[in-house]
Amino acid sequence: MRWAEYFDLDTIRETIHVLKPNNALFEIRSIVKGKRKTVVSGYFTDADMLIQKLKDDKLDPRGANIYITINKINDDCYAREQHDCFKQTDATTSDHEIDAYEWFFIDMDPIRLSEISSSNKELKHAQEVSNKVYEYLKSIGFNEPIRAMSGNGYHLLYKINLPNTEEVKQIIERCLSVLADMFNTEDVKIDTVNYNQSRICKLYGTLAQKGANTPSRPHRMSKLLFVPDEIEVNGIELLDTLAGELPKVEPKKEKTRSSSSGSTTSSSEFDLESWMYEHGLEPIRKDAGNDCVIYPLANCPFDSSHTNGDSKIFHYSNGAIAFKCHHNSCRGRQWQDVREKLEPGAYDKARENEENDARIEAGYQKIKQQFMQQYATVHYADEEEVRKQLPKLKAISAEELQKMEFAERYYAVEDMIPQGETVIGAPPKTGKSWLMLDMCLKIAKGEEFLGFQTRQSDTLYLALEDGDSFEQERLNIVTGGEVAPKNFHFVFTDVMPMNEGFLLQLDDLIAQYPGIRVVVIDTLQFIKYRQGKSESAYECDYRTGRDLKKYAEKHDLAIVVVTHTTKMAHPDDAMADISGTNGVTGAADAVIVLTKKNRTDTDAQMFISGRKVRQSVHNIEFDDKCCQWQYMGVAETTNKDLREMAEKENQYINSDIRAAVLEIANNIKSDSWSGRAGELIEEAVKYSIGIRESNKEVGGFLNKMQGMFMNMDGVQIDKIKNGTGPYIYKIYSLKSHSNPFENE
Repeated sequence: MRWAEYFDLDTIRETIHVLKPNNALFEIRSIVKGKRKTVVSGYFTDADMLIQKLKDDKLDPRGANIYITINKINDDCYAREQHDCFKQTDATTSDHEIDAYEWFFIDMDPIRLSEISSSNKELKHAQEVSNKVYEYLKSIGFNEPIRAMSGNGYHLLYKINLPNTEEVKQIIERCLSVLADMFNTEDVKIDTVNYNQSRICKLYGTLAQKGANTPSRPHRMSKLLFVPDEIEVNGIELLDTLAGELPKVEPKKEKTRSSSSGSTTSSSEFDLESWMYEHGLEPIRKDAGNDCVIYPLANCPFDSSHTNGDSKIFHYSNGAIAFKCHHNSCRGRQWQDVREKLEPGAYDKARENEENDARIEAGYQKIKQQFMQQYATVHYADEEEVRKQLPKLKAISAEELQKMEFAERYYAVEDMIPQGETVIGAPPKTGKSWLMLDMCLKIAKGEEFLGFQTRQSDTLYLALEDGDSFEQERLNIVTGGEVAPKNFHFVFTDVMPMNEGFLLQLDDLIAQYPGIRVVVIDTLQFIKYRQGKSESAYECDYRTGRDLKKYAEKHDLAIVVVTHTTKMAHPDDAMADISGTNGVTGAADAVIVLTKKNRTDTDAQMFISGRKVRQSVHNIEFDDKCCQWQYMGVAETTNKDLREMAEKENQYINSDIRAAVLEIANNIKSDSWSGRAGELIEEAVKYSIGIRESNKEVGGFLNKMQGMFMNMDGVQIDKIKNGTGPYIYKIYSLKSHSNPFENE
């Protein structure tokens, strides 16, 4: 056997010298995983004895991963049968057999399938995270660590000398959790279980052998990268400092009125995602941390050169919010600093809300008393006069309803693309244009599309992002070189925005090709109305969707509008991913959203929702060979998903805030009502509605439920910036506002 393939003897000697100096006792453990896990153990005090026994035939290194205990072992363990030799045994070092912690061990491990080696790219990601952790700990006072490469990841070992107590164990556990929350990425995680006393780590100088040894995922020799000339001990105070870098999560407390302040101990009712969106704080993604949700930021709010997740916001399960930037110049910056910078006076407003609580509660009780007095008795004085003026209600039986005949609804694609307007959203460069090209082709031929039946008709594809030569190349790939149908038409250039005549252009084209029933606009940005000076973004988006819908209904068309989704995903509501305001989807008959876990994935989920289609989720996969999306089946919707959707709908339906908004929309005399959240609370009193929520909670509800107001009640709510003061909310009158649902 060629021992040099499995052992670097010089590195093994150096590892023992720096980790276990002065003939300290250590355990070496060899683990082979197969059909049956095999553990071989040996206790040693001398590197030369260890190396001699490593060559013993009783320890076969093939397929074995070899580890060393890093903390101080009770000397009595040396009396076990594997004294200065290796034996297959279950009698290995346990937590209570450790006398002291000697190393604070940090393991940066690439995220990959279990029991396989890391690729070179994954290993590089781990090195980048290791470097960031090293620089950060150095900045808060930690002494130089031992730096090593385990073969699949990177290690940092900081010298400590602490007793084996539950308190020390909890501090180390907390430190690892803090580092994981601060530095974990999509590609690399910090192992948070390395706090136990009998922890083992790679014996550097031995081969890491996870899975098969392949060119893309090779077995590598573990090695020491840097050993300080003098290894200095890090005191407990440094660990305490690190453990306190993020809030410690306590049991969730009952919500208090002051919870909307958004302070470090704010209630989880504070809508952090909406707040970040409103104040231009862009998360790269949304990660799950240790009892928290983590938002890595594209740019630090204090220094725009701190990019790509160097700063993060943490939202804990008990409502606590924290901010951390890895750079020294931002050291000491907290969530309160972020809030005050982007929303000056935020905490002053919170105190004002607290002072108003008593007034709101008193007003509610007064309204309740007036209501009871008003309806305690029934007044019949004008009953007969009122009865004469009321229209007579006409009821029909369920049997009669079943026998009624209606015109058949037109669907270009059954249960997916109805007559009217459909919005399709997906992240950039994820294959949505391939999807639209294939859909138009299938409808033109009358063939199934992603497992859904189509109704054959002429199709028009406005491919406004790509030129004719590029689209020709795509078409030839999708058709496999076959002749494309003559009833499939393209437009590439000269399309005007809607306020400059797009619908008139479409009129002329449909007059030329009267068989067209499906129009795909790729993308919305090219044709949407340009925003007027006195018009909000919401009004502009809604006007675009409303007029496209009206045009589609007038000409019996299915108009499909393609748009992008936002960078920040909403796992509880895919429809919220559509880029722009809620006006984009407010008038739509159907909304389809494509989501991927990672941009490079070939598989995706397709969410379908709307007034004219059944809500559903489907798995689809992109076939690189033919450049077509393939249907993989209906995605499972869990009971939890259904419960969460139902809870959100119930919250909306039963809210006093919704009741107040509907009363205002029904009763305002002008085109619209405008006011701050506090003024809406005051306005509600006129309709005997007592809103008990704070100003901030009312604003959060209006933001969160904006889509439901539009989709369920046809009420448009626009949010207008008011300098540094609270937002102004504009509610449009149901009587004067053009409602796209009135004819359905």
